[in-house]
Amino acid sequence: MNKTPSYKWAPVIVTIMVTTFFCLQITSAAVLKGHDFTRIPAGAEYAPRELLVRFSPKPDGKQREIAEKNQILHLLRQAKR
Repeated sequence: MNKTPSYKWAPVIVTIMVTTFFCLQITSAAVLKGHDFTRIPAGAEYAPRELLVRFSPKPDGKQREIAEKNQILHLLRQAKR
């Protein structure tokens, strides 16, 4: 039996890693330059019926976990009804 590893997911994993890296670089660069995400730039386009959500850190300064973010979003969806 041939036990060579399958590399069919390698391009997907590499793409995700590279995209994540560049997103983090862009985000950190904007924060370092003092970009104010609370203000909408003139001429900015938006998607109707969509909401952008940005989570603030916890009171202790730590970032929120994915599960906590999902729970908050779930509660917001319930409140909408």
